Formats: sequence, C-alpha cells, structure tokens
Amino acid sequence: MRVTAITAIAAVFIALGAPAPLAGSDYGDCRDAIEQAESAASELEDAASDLESCASSRDFNNDCSSEASQASAAASDYENAVSEINWSCT
Repeated sequence: MRVTAITAIAAVFIALGAPAPLAGSDYGDCRDAIEQAESAASELEDAASDLESCASSRDFNNDCSSEASQASAAASDYENAVSEINWSCT
C-alpha cells in the first residue's frame, strides 16, 4: 500500500513538471516549496510585464526604476523559491 501511495504521489509531481520528493524528504515541505515557487513565478511574470510595459510606453519622463526594482526583487524571490524546491524535494 505504501509503495502504491508513493508511486501515485511521484506521478502527480511528474505530471505537474515538479521534482518528485525522494523517499527521505518531507512531502509537506516539498509541496509547500512548490506552492511558494508557483506564487513567486506569478509575481515575477507580473513584475516583468510591468517593466516591459513601462519601457514600451516610451515615456521618457519615467525611467522605469520602480518597475525594474520590483522585477529584480521578484527575480530574487523566484531564485530563492527554486532553491527551496531543490532542497526540500530531494
């Protein structure tokens, strides 16, 4: 029964494109790390879109520094979230 449950959980992770936790890892920590990375990815996508919109507006009174700062912070958060997946899911 336990082997079937582990196989089913691994199949879900593979289907989602997420790394499957190894036998010694904590499934809850791994799942939390993946959820955090999903959120960070969305925030990075939004921040990058805002930066792109600012630059493409050609408003030369706006240097887009606020948008660039937000994108940089979002990229750092995403990098940390991916690192947490690599640590929690292996």
